[in-house]
Amino acid sequence: MTKQLPFKLGLEHKSKKKYEWRKRGMIFTEKDFEYIYQQYIYCTNCDLCNKQFKSNLDRHLDHCHETGQIRNILCRSCNCKRKDNKLRKNNTSNYKLIFKQIDKTCKQGYIWVFKVTIDGKTKNIKKSIDIDFLVKYRDKWVKDNNYYT
Repeated sequence: MTKQLPFKLGLEHKSKKKYEWRKRGMIFTEKDFEYIYQQYIYCTNCDLCNKQFKSNLDRHLDHCHETGQIRNILCRSCNCKRKDNKLRKNNTSNYKLIFKQIDKTCKQGYIWVFKVTIDGKTKNIKKSIDIDFLVKYRDKWVKDNNYYT
């Protein structure tokens, strides 16, 4: 038995999405694209507000415009908020320096990443599936290393 798609898709949908995402600056390998596309197709709710998508046009693949890294699958409303206010500067976790990242190896499909910028370079400090653990780790690390943003 195959999984039923949440929306009707045209035959060329996959190749159009690949072209569209690359044109918008998203960076992914062929293998990553297959995984990301499957996540995108079967995603029914926004990663930020958890609201169900109204249509195919309501889903947006959010990414960092500086690095091309894909972050979330968002509804139109949350995607516009990211462009217009502090959500873009902060991140999807609502905790400074902690970001949500797609990860195929995790059961839930993503992992939380604690990142800092040192000398103009972004460095991953720690990753965890447990955001509460990562927040405590971040607080201790920031204090121990006198890192202030």
